[in-house]
Amino acid sequence: MNAHDLLKPLTRFRDMAVAGASSLVRTSGVLGLLLFAVVLFSLLVGWRTLVVVDQWHHEVRSIEKNAAPAVLLADQLRTQLFSMVADSANDLVVPGGDLMETYAGNEDGVVKNLVAAASHVSFGERETAPIGALTMGLASYEGYLRAASLAGPSKRVTMVIHASDVMQQDVVPSAEQLGDVNRVELERGLHAVPSRATVLWSSTLPTIALALWLFVIQAYLIAKFRRFVNLPLLLASVLVVVMGVQNASDFSGGRDALSEALDVHFKTVSLASRAKALLYGAHADESFYLITDDKDEMTDQFRKKTKHLISADLTDLPTHTDIRKAIDTRSAVSQQGYLADVINNKPDAAERKILAELVDDFARYLEIDTKIRALDTGDDHAGAVALSIGKNPGELNYVFGRLDAGVSEIVKQNREAYETGLAASEATLDAIARRSLLVLVLAGVLSVVGIRARMAEFS
Repeated sequence: MNAHDLLKPLTRFRDMAVAGASSLVRTSGVLGLLLFAVVLFSLLVGWRTLVVVDQWHHEVRSIEKNAAPAVLLADQLRTQLFSMVADSANDLVVPGGDLMETYAGNEDGVVKNLVAAASHVSFGERETAPIGALTMGLASYEGYLRAASLAGPSKRVTMVIHASDVMQQDVVPSAEQLGDVNRVELERGLHAVPSRATVLWSSTLPTIALALWLFVIQAYLIAKFRRFVNLPLLLASVLVVVMGVQNASDFSGGRDALSEALDVHFKTVSLASRAKALLYGAHADESFYLITDDKDEMTDQFRKKTKHLISADLTDLPTHTDIRKAIDTRSAVSQQGYLADVINNKPDAAERKILAELVDDFARYLEIDTKIRALDTGDDHAGAVALSIGKNPGELNYVFGRLDAGVSEIVKQNREAYETGLAASEATLDAIARRSLLVLVLAGVLSVVGIRARMAEFS
């Protein structure tokens, strides 16, 4: 045996040692890369989730603080403006009393809402232009009324009717324009809220990728070290999966809550508010009918407004019955108008009860209107006036009061539901952000613990 043969075992031992050391270095490097990838994935998931939450918050708060309040202000202005017309008309039918006190209250409300609208401008000239036109038109209306108060009885009627025309042709359309501008922005804001597809691509898929990556690391460690599962990594994987499922569910639920708040409750508030404004306008036309010589014109104005409330003839019993049945069975009605739109806009049980009573009361209102016109045409003007201003059951003002109260209750209930839904959507977003940050930090710490434990074996 020569020297070379004697050195062979030592050479093999050296080669095994070098190979083992190289393997150790490679394994330690791989584990380091795996850990780096986990941290990178966690940062990506957290960043994308917070971007979605922030975009959602931004759009919802823009709706909540800008567009939605301006729409409600515009709708309230329309109601107050029509109410002013009704008060001035009713004062001609029955001079004196508390009507002009009510008028003064509405006038103060209009001024306050105009100030609020002017201080709440968010969309530049598109809002300032109608606010300016509304202010100028209202000043013109007030000027005509002041002049009418100094005129003789016959001329006074003509001047008040002319003032009413100014209000309905110049002032009210400006309030409508202000509302329409903000409705467009509200719709834009709702569409800008991240959709389910955006949430899927931006948050859910990266979360799924992180969970899969943690499982891949788990499988690598099991294969490499021939050991059972790495408990810290398993716990990190489970936490990420649970977070991803819960976030996806909450994003979907928050989107549904937001859509219901805006598409159902806020929309109903706006529709019912506009219906209330038209009720006051129609009531004013009823009074103007009793004091003007141009009765055909006032009759046309009255009927146009009532058709804009609901296009059906509710005094027709089969039609009335069909609409009541649709309300009771949650079916859609084929008629058009603000009241019909409210019926078709997913009312709950409490609203359906109010709507059923509103339909009945509106039918009675139209029936009494027909009697008033028949009395007036039959030379019983005093009887027509008495039936118009009466506040007892079966008289016009009594039924109008019920209509006003019913529509106001629908506005109130849906306003509360809208605000609750918006708050629920915001709370859901906050919960998603807190949960994501907490889980990702925990998952990162657990991943470090799990992988460092294996890396320590090579140090």
